[in-house]
Amino acid sequence: MRYYTTSEVAKICKVHRNTILTAIRKGVLRIHRTPGGHARISQEDLDEFIHRRSLATTKVKSAKRVLIVDDDPVFNQITSAVLASAGYSVRVAATGFEAGMLLAEYRPDIVLVDLMLPDVRGDAICRRIRSTPALADMAILAVSSTSDKPLVDQLLRAGADDFLAKPFSHESLLTRVSYLLSPVGVSARTTRVL
Repeated sequence: MRYYTTSEVAKICKVHRNTILTAIRKGVLRIHRTPGGHARISQEDLDEFIHRRSLATTKVKSAKRVLIVDDDPVFNQITSAVLASAGYSVRVAATGFEAGMLLAEYRPDIVLVDLMLPDVRGDAICRRIRSTPALADMAILAVSSTSDKPLVDQLLRAGADDFLAKPFSHESLLTRVSYLLSPVGVSARTTRVL
C-alpha cells in the first residue's frame, strides 16, 4: 500500500497543506506515524477522505472498484473487459455467497447485481448491502434481462440506485457507472441513506 506526505495529499486534493493538517487534527483524515514521527496518509485513508468529502483531485490515484454479481460467464467477461478498459478495477461473483465474501474483502465502490442468481435474488443482496452500515453508501446498479416493472421496482425498493435492462450498450453502462460514482451520485445516495 502506498503512503503520502501531507504535502502530497494537499497537492492531490488541490488544497493548502494547512487544510490537510486541520483535517488531521479534527480526526477527519487518519494518519500513520513513521518511526521518526512523521505523518503519512495511506492510499486507503486518502481514498475514503476524498470520497466522503467529494473533493476534486488532480488525478485519480487508484481505480474505482466494481463488483459484478451475475452468473452469466459471457456477460461477466464482456462487462469486465468494458469496465477494465475504462480504468476500473473489476471482480466477479457468480453467486450470492461469493458476492458476500467479496463485499467484505474487496470493498467495491459500486456493485452491478443481476436479479436472478443460482442461490439468491438480487433484491436480497441489495437489502443486505443497505442494512450493513459499512456498505450502506455503496452504489448499486441492478441489471437484468427482464424489464418487468414490478420486478424493477422491487430492486429499487430493496436499495438499488438505478436499473439497466440487458442487453445494453457499453456506453450506457459506462455512463451509469460514472454517474453513480460521481459527486452528484454519491450525494444523492448519501441523502437517501440518511
